[in-house]
Amino acid sequence: MWEVRDPVSGGTVYLLGSIHVCKASCLNFPEAITRRFRDSQALAVELDPGAPHTVQAIQQAMLLPEQQSLWQQLDGKKHDALQSALTAAGLSPEAVGRVRPPMLAAMMSAMVWEKLGYSQRFGVDQWFMQSARDAGKPLRELETIEQQLGALLSGSEQEQLRALMHDADTILSGRAEAYLGRLVAAWQAGDLAALDRLTLEEFGDYPEIHSALLMRRNRDMAAKVAGWLRQGERVFVVVGAAHIAGDQNIAALLTQAGFTTRQLSDSD
Repeated sequence: MWEVRDPVSGGTVYLLGSIHVCKASCLNFPEAITRRFRDSQALAVELDPGAPHTVQAIQQAMLLPEQQSLWQQLDGKKHDALQSALTAAGLSPEAVGRVRPPMLAAMMSAMVWEKLGYSQRFGVDQWFMQSARDAGKPLRELETIEQQLGALLSGSEQEQLRALMHDADTILSGRAEAYLGRLVAAWQAGDLAALDRLTLEEFGDYPEIHSALLMRRNRDMAAKVAGWLRQGERVFVVVGAAHIAGDQNIAALLTQAGFTTRQLSDSD
């Protein structure tokens, strides 16, 4: 977790990296984190996935145009591999033929993670959102669903398909469980270098997608956080762990903008 301060206004933001899908053991937070959450006047997350307008926008963006099918874009070998991965995830290949590749990749991965015992129910951001609601703490969003969907659906058609087939191969090869285990271990240890390596392992071969999903969103979210800091607010911010790793992570961008930042330990 990072503490970010504006020396002029006195504004303070606590920036916590999140695992969106995890196990119950991920929700045992040290007092250093929960105390700062309690002391903050508001919680900010990337997006509230349960908001009605968010659900509606996702549904509208889910499908390819009429007369288009994902299967038309794949040769026989890739066609068979994707069908096998979908079946392993518990999805019907016949039912998802018109789902856009990035949306299908997210659905397929989520189903596999659930089978491996990693659930959105135990996601760190979900825990903080429910805790904020229980405490009557205001909930803010760092971006709109339109911005997030724009990033998720970025990249050329070829890059989207390559990323989808990468996820399918990860499932079929059995690497998904090991990858998630390494991700959770790096997050629990606060190992930013390991988080960066894992992010590049996932997105490094897809520069357009990597730029839109991380670099551009990091800049946009850092700008929003900077506004709260300059207004003298105290906000607890939870973002995906990938957004606090790498050279252009949110904390680094805020440092470049002139704010004081430090990574906190469990004993702080």
